[in-house]
Amino acid sequence: MTKHVHGLLSPPESEAIPRLMISLGRRYVQYINKSYRRTGTLSDSRYKSSLVQADFYLLLCQRSIKLNAVRAAMVDDPAHYRWRSYRTNGRGQSDSLLTPHAVYSSLGANEADRLVNYRSLFRLELDTEAISDIRMALD
Repeated sequence: MTKHVHGLLSPPESEAIPRLMISLGRRYVQYINKSYRRTGTLSDSRYKSSLVQADFYLLLCQRSIKLNAVRAAMVDDPAHYRWRSYRTNGRGQSDSLLTPHAVYSSLGANEADRLVNYRSLFRLELDTEAISDIRMALD
């Protein structure tokens, strides 16, 4: 996760994600080019996206993304990785950039229950077949 970014977004409209990616790409390229006194593009390909429809699959994708740093032996717990929303959904730390997803909200009747239930999703390691299925959806 030092060379790429994963995002799991629920846009209010179908064109929101492409607009976001274009805006982020432009701003990031400008920042890097200015910082390193260079010109040109940074990426040799377009971003990849995949539609996530089922609630169970959304939670599976969340688990896969948040456990990437653990699988890569960068951290021993997803809460220790700097760029993860796990601390918000699993530990209750506030983050103004995140809005609770309806699937997350359905994990419990109150915040304490949701936090416990969300953390329990990460106790079991993902099997290789599930990880492979998620990766294949992006190809």
